[in-house]
Amino acid sequence: MRKRVFLEGANLRQLQAATAGKAIVSAPAPTSVVLFVGEMEVLIKTGAAVKIGQKLAHSKALLTVPVHASIAGTVKTIDELPHPGGGLVRAVVIENDGSEATDTAVRKPDWQTMAPDALREAIFNAGIALPPFASEPAGPVVVNCTASEPTVTADYRLMLERAADIVAGLAAVLRAVGAERGTIVVDKQEKEAVQAMQKALPSDGAITLTVLNNRYPPLAEKLLRQDVFGGKPLSGLITVLTASEAVAVSDFVRTGLPYVERTVTVVGSGVQQPGNFRVKIGTRCREVLAAAAEIDSEIGQIILGGPLTGTLAATAEIPITQETAGILALAAGDVRRDEPHKCVRCGYCVQACPVGLAPLFLGDLVEAGRAGEAAAYNIAECIECGACAYECPAKRPLLHYIQLAKAELNQ
Repeated sequence: MRKRVFLEGANLRQLQAATAGKAIVSAPAPTSVVLFVGEMEVLIKTGAAVKIGQKLAHSKALLTVPVHASIAGTVKTIDELPHPGGGLVRAVVIENDGSEATDTAVRKPDWQTMAPDALREAIFNAGIALPPFASEPAGPVVVNCTASEPTVTADYRLMLERAADIVAGLAAVLRAVGAERGTIVVDKQEKEAVQAMQKALPSDGAITLTVLNNRYPPLAEKLLRQDVFGGKPLSGLITVLTASEAVAVSDFVRTGLPYVERTVTVVGSGVQQPGNFRVKIGTRCREVLAAAAEIDSEIGQIILGGPLTGTLAATAEIPITQETAGILALAAGDVRRDEPHKCVRCGYCVQACPVGLAPLFLGDLVEAGRAGEAAAYNIAECIECGACAYECPAKRPLLHYIQLAKAELNQ
């Protein structure tokens, strides 16, 4: 087990207290689901009966995984609907018939005897994207089990409750991409999770544990070589999985089911019973919040993800996707807009930046209408974690400024 220290960042661990001790429970079956297919080729029509795990759409695009039915029922409509990322995107809406019938095409693969290329294709067809290695050999595989947002504890609970599945999923991916070694990254402060993962490790040494003395942001891909591998030269491409993806791979090789559900942390002043819920992909926020006993009259804002990099949901009808690790529901009385003030030159944003930038100067350039000069301050290295804006006592929207500058530079 290797231990490394991650020095920069923001200390937000206290925000996990509400759900860290809450075991994962299954949310009630949704009445319907919304599954985004975009420009993919749709394989079913309105009115068709579908079963769990049935392929609904696919694409020839290199990294666009197929979409599968997460519930059994009837296709109500195929139409453009509001997407969590904004705008309207074509989606398949399925009404639940309550049968929980599984598609006959769902079969457990004999993954330990499959050729690596065949296994990689099978995992891809299960809705889990693995990068192609056509021109470069595979490097190490990393399962990032550190929190994606300071209010999200879904991955922490997966480590406590499904450590063996995380390891099994990683083992399958190692075979699929032809990598010789993999590591699971855990936060040092999550002692119970560290112990659980240590117990689940195989004895052959192919999979190791990397423990970070961590602050937010936990692990961005630009920090991998520095934080996990100590800046050592590595041959081949690094594959990065989340804990949820590793569990999804394990579920697939164990049962044949594609990636149709995930664990979501629901927290915030707008719910009475925050917790970690196993949710069908495509379930609307409204139904997930009902599982956490939302306070209907008081919810003023719904954020998909967390407070730093999350996306504001336009309505409670927005569905969760494979990328939705958390829902932050804020009571109306807690929703406010702080007016920014002039920079006080405290340096907190510099201290919080995990890639060593000076966000205060980037903000100054945008405010002065000189965003085009931000390239000289290495703005491209920003991983948009939002730690600078969180720490700023002047409430400057530094992340927003940086995103505006990047957009201008990319024009």
